[in-house]
Amino acid sequence: MADVIYTTTHCPGCDTLKSQLAARPIEGLRVFNLDERPDLRPFFDATGARAVPTAVIDGVAVTGTRAILDALRAKYGRP
Repeated sequence: MADVIYTTTHCPGCDTLKSQLAARPIEGLRVFNLDERPDLRPFFDATGARAVPTAVIDGVAVTGTRAILDALRAKYGRP
């Protein structure tokens, strides 16, 4: 299962996270904007999260910019 991050268009935390990832990309990590991909909303809803950004890393939902960055750092050694 690939790790994914769900974002939206008007989300400062999402913008921060995306800029961090742009500076240090992680191969295979998928980032989806729910405003652009409403078809993925059921997958986001299945995480149980109610806020963005939310990541699913190794099947575990992680919400919040800092928590996601920490989880990515723990798994990938960055960003």
